[in-house]
Amino acid sequence: MAPEKDRLKDHQFDGIQEYDNPIPLWLNLIFVGTVCFALPYMLWYHVFDKGVLPVQAYEAEMAEVQKAREAQAQQAPSLDVAALAADAAAREAGAQIFASTCASCHGPTAEGLVGPNLRDHAWRNGDGSLAAIINIVTNGVPAKGMPPWKMLGPEKIHQVAAFVYSLSTPNGDGSPHPDAHPETPPAQ
Repeated sequence: MAPEKDRLKDHQFDGIQEYDNPIPLWLNLIFVGTVCFALPYMLWYHVFDKGVLPVQAYEAEMAEVQKAREAQAQQAPSLDVAALAADAAAREAGAQIFASTCASCHGPTAEGLVGPNLRDHAWRNGDGSLAAIINIVTNGVPAKGMPPWKMLGPEKIHQVAAFVYSLSTPNGDGSPHPDAHPETPPAQ
């Protein structure tokens, strides 16, 4: 004889009664499958330490990235920034990089579109020095919408910075602007 369905239990709470139905087969199978999966998983990853947990994989990957950064920093050529600003070939290379990566925001002639005008000696971020420009290109200005360009690498960043620095100089050769006061940063 088939078991009776939808049979109410004898007790009630606040006028609510409960059905006395068995758990469905599909729910029992999911429970058994979960236990069958969890037991080997626990043994493999936590008891015998055969597998690599996601946290361990992340930490290992971050250690590799840190080693690669340190190796890149050691192999990166030390650039004389002042000489680079005066080097016409470096400024020309920087102009090409600027045209491909920066012109969409700063305009093709750096007159400013979404990003600020780079042709004058008034700076929103930093003091307009070559070191400040390198820092801005490298780390960006997230609050103002400028992304960091670390992926260009140190040499290309220095070339772009030399080009941008030359734009705000009167002769276009990296010589300081006569109105610039490096000891007093301009108003932000």
